[in-house]
Amino acid sequence: MNYRIYYDDGLSGNPYFKRIIKNAASLSIPAEPMAKYRKGKGNIIISENRGDFIKKCPGTRDFVCCDYYIIDLIFNCPLGCSYCFLNAYSESDDIVIYTNLDRLFEEIRALENNSILPYRIGTGEYSDSLFFDFLTGYSRDLVEFFSGMEKGILELKTKTAETGRLEDIGDPGSTVISWSLNPERIISSEEGFSAPLSDRLKAAARCAKKGFMTGFHFDPVVKYPGWEDDYRRVIETLAAAVPAGRIAWISLGTLRFSPAWKDTMKKHFKNTSLLYEDFVLCPDGKMRYQKKIRLDIYGKMLQYIHDIIGFVPVYLCMEPPYIWKKLPSCGAGKAPGFSFGVRRKGKNNLLSR
Repeated sequence: MNYRIYYDDGLSGNPYFKRIIKNAASLSIPAEPMAKYRKGKGNIIISENRGDFIKKCPGTRDFVCCDYYIIDLIFNCPLGCSYCFLNAYSESDDIVIYTNLDRLFEEIRALENNSILPYRIGTGEYSDSLFFDFLTGYSRDLVEFFSGMEKGILELKTKTAETGRLEDIGDPGSTVISWSLNPERIISSEEGFSAPLSDRLKAAARCAKKGFMTGFHFDPVVKYPGWEDDYRRVIETLAAAVPAGRIAWISLGTLRFSPAWKDTMKKHFKNTSLLYEDFVLCPDGKMRYQKKIRLDIYGKMLQYIHDIIGFVPVYLCMEPPYIWKKLPSCGAGKAPGFSFGVRRKGKNNLLSR
């Protein structure tokens, strides 16, 4: 994709802005003030976040929430996954990158000081955590900052293999690098410009060898003829690439979407095969597979994980308590946010296995 940067006034003294502009120049990416803005694909807006950087995951009433915190550092994603909620959430293709990280760090310190329990926090909600590292270098800033945190664990979630800027960090500290995983059939047809499965797992293996804990998200698990064999093979490949002792957690979720998103998907992703199954409207206003289908999917995925990888923490994403309670190995309805033992100091330190 051909990128073009537009930047707000008043950023010339910001060190993070200077870094972005320097990296852009080295890649021949043009950069102009916002006064020259022209609408188009590949636009990157450099600005300051005038709201809160940290937001609590809103969760959904009557659904189990993992008490996750979201860092709003980059908004929008160029990967183009057909099932991504951003397709219906944002009408603009512009990528927005914020540069006032000093205030972000202040918010993180306040969260750290006010938290009693360990907490998880990540940048991968509104964009891929690593995709724009070639411009921003933000992931390294965050990893190094969180190395001083006692209660916070940073998750960098990606569908890329762009981990090279992190692999020479001496102390991974309180960071988990995680990947969304699917069979190659789904990656090639539904996940746009995302890296192939083999590249993601090679990157995960490199990070594990460098001392990072890793995480993996099978979300969404997609049902189609032969899905069981495909997902089992993904788990076998994962187990061969990353030792179980380097896996902090695995999450499971199934395809879900709002009714409005379904119309958007039909319009922009005409070749998608994701909508062939029957879906039901759930109490949170999302369309999902029927309960018995979801339980079948989760039961089989849990069996594959435990048979092939062994014991690792597994949790469900966006499911009600009655689904959790049918799957006791997922915690019998207890939110997972406090169960990972994320303190860096202590005998039961998850991040120093």
